[in-house]
Amino acid sequence: MSKENTRPYSDKVNTKITDMDKKNAKDSILKAFQIAGLVSENNIICPNCGNSKKGKIKIKTSAKSGNLYWHCFPCGEHGDAIELLVKFMNLKFNEAINLLLDRDAIQQSNIGKVIPVFEIAPAFVATVDCEIYNYIISLGDQQAAFNYYAVWHIAPEAVKEAGSVVLLDPTTIQQKLLKKFSRDRLIKSGIMTIDKNKKDFFLFNDEYNVVEPHLSPLGDVVGMQFRPSVKQAKKVKAHKNWKKLWTGQLSPSGEILDPSDAWELAYKGNKEKAGEKVLYVTPFLSLKGASDESLVGCGLWRISKLKKGSKIYIVEGFKDLLAARTMGVEAYAIPGVGVMPPATALVELKKHHMVVMLDGDEAGERGRLALMNWFKEHGVSASLFPNQRQGLDVADILVEKNAHSGCQCPTCKEWLIAYPYTRDNCPCKSCAV
Repeated sequence: MSKENTRPYSDKVNTKITDMDKKNAKDSILKAFQIAGLVSENNIICPNCGNSKKGKIKIKTSAKSGNLYWHCFPCGEHGDAIELLVKFMNLKFNEAINLLLDRDAIQQSNIGKVIPVFEIAPAFVATVDCEIYNYIISLGDQQAAFNYYAVWHIAPEAVKEAGSVVLLDPTTIQQKLLKKFSRDRLIKSGIMTIDKNKKDFFLFNDEYNVVEPHLSPLGDVVGMQFRPSVKQAKKVKAHKNWKKLWTGQLSPSGEILDPSDAWELAYKGNKEKAGEKVLYVTPFLSLKGASDESLVGCGLWRISKLKKGSKIYIVEGFKDLLAARTMGVEAYAIPGVGVMPPATALVELKKHHMVVMLDGDEAGERGRLALMNWFKEHGVSASLFPNQRQGLDVADILVEKNAHSGCQCPTCKEWLIAYPYTRDNCPCKSCAV
């Protein structure tokens, strides 16, 4: 779709934007499509792929924030009303809000007259069902989990402590769950959902069978995520490498292209040289409709038993928690860079001092600032990790430590190829100078 900016607003932009203004503007989904002229025969049109078929684009309520968002299922594009105007009409943030709230003069000729009637899907919030979650863990294989994480030199003790298992026969386990618990209860728990073809779909399966549990301070499993199998993880990695290859490419006019757009441009020019497109594969699956009660983070069970005033490193994701514990430091893992520790976690974290790390990328940087503000707001003692390694997460640092110490396993050999180094200026602190 065209991104030409028609600027249907006045030059005087209201800069006094409150949090309520932002929420109201974000929720004005249908108005945003109307302003953008993306309405046809009472249907909204995806600004990315142009699809306007009924039922292909849905407006939903976020279970996490309570805000509305739109989602195009054919291409995966999604966002709130503000994002739509900023990304596809090139408006500035404040301009989009003022336009959505009718605070500035609007050139009516630039706005479609039809506001479509659209069904808004309410948010589904899963019920925390510890009996189901604990039962799934009991059917898993702990030794297989030891072997799975050993690829990154993660210690078995760390895996055991965190409660991870591998579901070796997911189909049989699914049948046992259906026999022991009702289908409705499994859906309410978030373990099962209904896919776009109206068929039952378990969040764990042959492709995602590594369980990463969220344990309460009492040791109960209150939530879980599912990491890809060894075979599926290769597909995840293949897409990651493909995206890295095509990131930062420039268009003929000098603009930075989206990786997919960069590949398509190259593919049109030389199919053989561009190679095949590697499709996105999700790095993990989470409980459907997981709430704050499920997303308590990882590591609370151990933290609840620590001496008051301990130093806790905040990391991003279950694997980084295991890597941190393998390296001998206390850690707590948020399940994602945008997830703040909920009340259950804050009760335990307030007893200690947090050292905020997260991944060494742009998202991690934003997450670190958000976490520091969150901890300040809730009275949690916290400081930023002073020696953040750019581009690396905690698991990367553990692999690097072993690779630089002479390990010849496949993971370390691959690391040395991807990250060549010299001992005299290496920052890993594992090299002999």
